[in-house]
Parts: sequence; structure tokens; C-alpha cells
Amino acid sequence: MIAFLDKSINELEPEVQSNLTESSLIATCRKLRDKKLQNYSVEDLRIMIGQHIGLTWLIPLALEKLKVNILAEGDFCEGDLLMSVLKTSSSYWFNHSLELAAFITSLEENLISIATSDAPKTVLENVYQSLPELKSISVIEVNIMLIHTYLLSDLSQIFSHTHTVIIANIHAVARN
Repeated sequence: MIAFLDKSINELEPEVQSNLTESSLIATCRKLRDKKLQNYSVEDLRIMIGQHIGLTWLIPLALEKLKVNILAEGDFCEGDLLMSVLKTSSSYWFNHSLELAAFITSLEENLISIATSDAPKTVLENVYQSLPELKSISVIEVNIMLIHTYLLSDLSQIFSHTHTVIIANIHAVARN
């Protein structure tokens, strides 16, 4: 079970106050920020993810819902939660590679059911458009990890060589 379900977004990340005019959407988001995550509906997730609020906490919940039903439906249409998750920025996915891999797998496993569903065609179009982009983020992240590993191994060799040179110089000075 996810450890933070008994908390609200406001408890996990305090709201930054803004001078925005209080629209009904802003009022809804403020209200949802106080709601315990375990009580979030598909519609609540769709709204908050669509507004890029609490993604660290809400994307894992949304992915669990999508694992059960890839076309989970809020108040808008079949697949509306999926559409919100697909619109999540690449900067989020760069920092959440395990979730990204699980999401890509889920999309690939469900392509036929999405294509043959009664969901609006825009859902399928967005999946086909987003899937290559999500995969490219995944590949970039793997490449960054490989470069990081390579640089660390190079630094290790440099430090090892430097250490050997320093020890040799110490011995040379000690002999003189």
C-alpha cells in the first residue's frame, strides 16, 4: 500500500499562494488539495493532474487506476484520466523513470483495447502521438545513466592514478 494515502496534497507539499482570480476550477483544486489521497476519485485525479498539481503523489495513484482500467473515466469521457497523464510534462518523467517504464508498458499492452473501445478517437490519437515521445524520454534517461556511470568509472581511474602518483612522490621525497 502506498504510504502517503492518508495525507492530503497540502500536507505533502504546502500550497504556494497566488493572486489568481478564484475561478471554479481554482476553487475545486484548492478543495482537492485538502482531500485525503485515499479518497480521490478518477475525476479528482484527472483534474489535479491536468493542472499539474501534486504530480509526485498523484501520478502513481493514476497509474494504479489505469492498470485496472486503461480507459478509466472521470466526468468528461472514457479515457479522460489517461489523457491527463499523457499530457504530463517530460520533466516529471525524467525524474520518475520506473513510473515511466510501467506507463509505457501499460500503454503498449493496451493498444488494441484502446483502439477497439468506444472512447473518443482523440484518446487513441494522443496515445499514438505520445508513445514515441515517452519512449524517447526513457532512452534519454538510460543514456544519461550510462554517461554518468562511465564518468564515474573514469573519475575512479583518474583518482586511482593520481593516488599512485602521489604515493610515488611521497616515497621519492622520503628517500631524499
